[in-house]
Amino acid sequence: MNSQTPLSPADAIEHFDDWERERAKDNRDRLSERSAQLYRYVWKSWLRYLGGVPFQGEMGVPWRQATAEHVQTFLDDAVAPSSARRSPSSPISPVTRQRYQRLLERVYQHAVNKHLIHANPLREEVAASLPLEDVDGQVFNLVQWRAIKAAFPEGDGRWAVRNRALLSLLMDLGLTTSEVC
Repeated sequence: MNSQTPLSPADAIEHFDDWERERAKDNRDRLSERSAQLYRYVWKSWLRYLGGVPFQGEMGVPWRQATAEHVQTFLDDAVAPSSARRSPSSPISPVTRQRYQRLLERVYQHAVNKHLIHANPLREEVAASLPLEDVDGQVFNLVQWRAIKAAFPEGDGRWAVRNRALLSLLMDLGLTTSEVC
């Protein structure tokens, strides 16, 4: 599909529905019904936000033309904490921010995979912000590889040599921890 073809808000919902169906069938990281409901709420909130943003002299940014800057503004200004203990004007927690950002990144990546858009506006932003403990499966992005290599133990002591050897086996050969054991 040509990236210049306008899509209605219903098309954005249809795209989300398609992403949700694929995730519900995923054996490795299946999407639960409860999570799907919460994600749908975030996606609809995102679409409402985009509908109120000026774009090329009119009101409303088409979802396929959203940028990482739109997402950051959405997370900074349009999302309020759900906790009754916090003021609605308080910023959302870093964990919630990351979850929303990752959700949008995944839905946009699905659009790339379906040839609805040419590039994921959040791909680099999310990859740079993911902590090592928050990854799907055993696939590391470039930022994570660099962090792992930077954490390699130094020195010639027996524990440092052993730990470097174990990390090298894990990284270079793709062995699992049980295989290393």
